[in-house]
Amino acid sequence: MSLSRRLLLTNITGTGAVSEAFEPQDAGAVTMYVGSRAGVTGGAVQLEEAASKDATSWLAVGTAVTVPAAGAVAVARPFTTAPVAVGALRARVSTTIVGGVIDVWVVAG
Repeated sequence: MSLSRRLLLTNITGTGAVSEAFEPQDAGAVTMYVGSRAGVTGGAVQLEEAASKDATSWLAVGTAVTVPAAGAVAVARPFTTAPVAVGALRARVSTTIVGGVIDVWVVAG
């Protein structure tokens, strides 16, 4: 099993941004990172799952990750046992990003 890192959202501000879906095939764990840049004072990102990348219905995985203070990184580890049994994952800005921009990426492996 190899480690895969994928940038889901970059330079995001405001609300409503949704990443492309990805398939964490054969992953033993998935970790989502939310990094903030200068000026960020609020916001949250929700990891979501569905049966496939083309799904029209998505479900929240755990609770939304609060965007950390500017220059910091918040971590969520919703899946820690192998194998990760979901068809697809994506990230969605669930609470408005205020005062700056964020990046969201995942590591699966």
